[in-house]
Amino acid sequence: MWVETKTITIQAGFEEQIVQRFCGEGAVEKSPGFIDLSVLVQKPSSK
Repeated sequence: MWVETKTITIQAGFEEQIVQRFCGEGAVEKSPGFIDLSVLVQKPSSK
């Protein structure tokens, strides 16, 4: 089993485009034993 974590810093307002980019099925999702791909978005809290 393996786990891969990537952190991408993007400009504000482009979050949805990045999420959509990772929602399509690619080579990783077709790999034997693939279980899940999660995209997490952390937005800065307003103070």
